[in-house]
Amino acid sequence: MGPVDGSIIVLALVAAWSMGHHYSGAVVGTAFGSKSITLRKGLIVSGLFVILGAVLSNVVQTYANLAKVGGEYSVVVLISFILMSNVTTYLKIPTSTIQLYTFGILGAALASGTAISYPTLAIIVVSWAIAPTLGYALGRVVYRYIPQSEHLRYLILGAMLYSALVLGLNDVSNAATSLVVSGVALLPAKLACGVAMMIGMVTWGSRLAKRVGEDLVQLDLRKAAAAQLTKSVVISALNIFGVNASMNQTIVAALASMGARKKVLKSIILGWVYSPVIGFAVSFGLSFLLARGVF
Repeated sequence: MGPVDGSIIVLALVAAWSMGHHYSGAVVGTAFGSKSITLRKGLIVSGLFVILGAVLSNVVQTYANLAKVGGEYSVVVLISFILMSNVTTYLKIPTSTIQLYTFGILGAALASGTAISYPTLAIIVVSWAIAPTLGYALGRVVYRYIPQSEHLRYLILGAMLYSALVLGLNDVSNAATSLVVSGVALLPAKLACGVAMMIGMVTWGSRLAKRVGEDLVQLDLRKAAAAQLTKSVVISALNIFGVNASMNQTIVAALASMGARKKVLKSIILGWVYSPVIGFAVSFGLSFLLARGVF
């Protein structure tokens, strides 16, 4: 195992930890905000389901067809991703790690002269637009037809656990693939990344869980149930067609349709714009220097 492989293993685990805390809002936020479960218990239980999903996942390199970025440039992509996913968590911006990862790949590919599949990129970009649009359009409709009932908390908790399972199934792929490519066996790679994601949820997940569950909108059981149902339907439907979409952006859009606080919503949407751009700049800059032998 060379130094690049060693770096990729460490960075892949940090990336998995970052995904864990960054998606805590989409997974636990509404359950916590509607008082269906305590924050600590929600993060721990969801983390266990993330590990289960990671172990059951058919690990694939989701963006292998976008650009064949490898070697030292894979390290750059992971650095860019980790930086921006942690910066956005600190700024309380529940954004799309899919977008952060994609823009990191694009920056490295352009700087290193690696070919980019623009048809693949077009499909990815369309999926970014579809998910929040559907989330906003369906959120209010679903809310209108959900009756008020104390039993809704069971629906909310079920959706929380389902979301955690999906997080493990889908989002573990990029980190675990990096470990497998570096020589780690498949099952230990998936398990290690799943555990890292759970640790991320438990150690720093409260930040975005509170952002979604308390700051964005005044939640009740109906709003929480409607948001979780909308997110689950939209993400599952797009996954059937082989398209990955952001749980964060979908649930934020669904909650926005039910009367989100404008100042908080504006800061989140601005973060959706500038975070991938900064990630691209970091990846491009480091890759540009690397391609010219600066380091």
